[in-house]
Amino acid sequence: MEEKDKEEKITEEKLEQEDKEEIAVSQEEDGKKLEEEYKKLEEEYNKLLDEHNRLKNQYLRLYADFDNYRKRAQKEKEELLKYEGFELLRKLLSVLDNFERALKEKDSEPNKVIEGVLLTHRQLLEILNQQEVKVIEAQGQPFNPELHEALMVEVREDLEENTVIEELVKGYFYKDKILRPALVKVSKKQ
Repeated sequence: MEEKDKEEKITEEKLEQEDKEEIAVSQEEDGKKLEEEYKKLEEEYNKLLDEHNRLKNQYLRLYADFDNYRKRAQKEKEELLKYEGFELLRKLLSVLDNFERALKEKDSEPNKVIEGVLLTHRQLLEILNQQEVKVIEAQGQPFNPELHEALMVEVREDLEENTVIEELVKGYFYKDKILRPALVKVSKKQ
């Protein structure tokens, strides 16, 4: 029986050894699988981290570009407002030059002065027209408090009441806004 016990013991030891080897192999395989999975996860993490950094840099560049655009637009707006009348003033200087030329001739040739004033007047009207400044029609029109300012009233039986009899000072529109109302004399029935 001793031999049988020995054999059983040897068999048990062999089985234990085989179990240990199987467990070791299984653990080694599991370890390799875990290591492979860890490497995959690490690679995925690094890819995501690279993508995050790329997107973050792209965001920062876009933000900086937008901020530069905003500053440039603000500067252009300020400059535009600062010099908005520049071109108009330059055109008006040529009108002033023409008046000065006409005034130089006032003593020597009065007809040239009148001619110069008429040409300068025409030039000024042309500049105003280019700037979309238009005359408010008043003479013979019904009085409109939005367009006209009545300075005088005259009794007139031959006209409808509140008709503009005389335009004392012309009124002007600038585009669609009243630049200055016309100063007028208005009719009134007795």
